[in-house]
Amino acid sequence: EAISLITESQEDVTRLRSWKREVAAVVCIVCIMPVAYLGVKSASASLLWSNISAAAVLDEADGSVLQYVKVVPYGVLGEVLTAESKIEEKTAPGKDTAVVDPAGLRYIHTRPRGACCASGAIYSWLGISDEKAFPQDVVSAMQDYGDAAFHRYGSKDVIHVAGPNFAFTTDTEEVAVQKLAHAYRSVLAEFLKSGAAKLR
Repeated sequence: EAISLITESQEDVTRLRSWKREVAAVVCIVCIMPVAYLGVKSASASLLWSNISAAAVLDEADGSVLQYVKVVPYGVLGEVLTAESKIEEKTAPGKDTAVVDPAGLRYIHTRPRGACCASGAIYSWLGISDEKAFPQDVVSAMQDYGDAAFHRYGSKDVIHVAGPNFAFTTDTEEVAVQKLAHAYRSVLAEFLKSGAAKLR
């Protein structure tokens, strides 16, 4: 069901139906990714979607989606917090890599300044922390939770996404899965349009 929700807007959804057998694994990925993003300034592992393209996804529709996923011991910016509380750089994102920003919707509609944690680190990396506003195409595309927008900042590719906030939710598990699936589908759709070879 999660796979269907993620791919429901794709014309080739029928060719991806074989991925349904891996719902449990994908739901596990969905659950750990928000934690992984915090790895920008922590020792949490992040997920690297490697070498995916629209053609590859369709060509390998009968295979495993997990073949494209690699769990790595660092955050999306390639940094890890050591036991001595020092930031150690492992592998910075390459020019062929798009980084996912777990953006706060209120910051997208105001300005980057004030954002903290993973988003704050990403905006510093992009050099936009002191900008008065986000690019208009990003603001226009992100009107609600679950929306995502790709933007190239110089030579750095980012996909901003406003994920659902379950801190004080009364949502049922079914509704929560639908909201997460919408956010992930939005990210993957933007990734396929971006031209990037890898996604963190």
